Amino acid sequence: MLQRVMYTLCLITAGYSIKAQDISADTSFVRAAYTNAVSLYYQFTDKQARLYNGIEHLGYPSSYIGHAYFLTNELQKGNLVYDGLAFKDVPMLYDMYKDELIILHFNNYTKIALLNEKLQTFLLNGHQFVYLVRDSLRVPLATGIYDKLYSGSTTAFVKRSKIVEERVTDHIEREFTEHSSYYIVKDGTYHSIKTYKGLLSVFKDRSREIRQYLRKNDIKFRKNPEAAIVNAATYYDAPKK
Repeated sequence: MLQRVMYTLCLITAGYSIKAQDISADTSFVRAAYTNAVSLYYQFTDKQARLYNGIEHLGYPSSYIGHAYFLTNELQKGNLVYDGLAFKDVPMLYDMYKDELIILHFNNYTKIALLNEKLQTFLLNGHQFVYLVRDSLRVPLATGIYDKLYSGSTTAFVKRSKIVEERVTDHIEREFTEHSSYYIVKDGTYHSIKTYKGLLSVFKDRSREIRQYLRKNDIKFRKNPEAAIVNAATYYDAPKK
């Protein structure tokens, strides 16, 4: 994009200089085109400056077992809304240990941790993440990045995180381990879901139906809590037959 804008500026400037004696009648057109190209250039550079605004991400020691990121430690292209602007196909990683979105700088080498307070949402590996700010009256969850599992009349979130566990053998081993906390928002109230019983209690007016539905489809909370939560919420929100 930047190269195309610069190329346009060069062509217009060159054409204006070479044919200045012959295009007096077209001066207004040339000036308008030049002004538009300059405007596009500044819009582009301003947008990029607002995206590549964060702290350099240096990664973690190679001696650590596993990695700190969501699903993979390889950069994946995703979309995001940052500082009020939308960006597409940005190489990124979600650091679950530091709860930060990491992007690749346009120099194709440096990794940058974006500022959470400017992050609204991002789509990565088919998952929609949102940045929630704690509000004692409306959002009782801790401020941070949440994976929105389901959105309907009810909404389901999971807070994904990783911690570093240490083991002492003949040396100290450090390993990233993953943890998940689940929440359902129903009628404006946030519910922490830790057990199958807790899930059913959120939908207590239809808990028997949901229990039968999950059993029929062999969806077990203990084995796959995400599938159980999403299917329960989807079933509850669907019109009754």
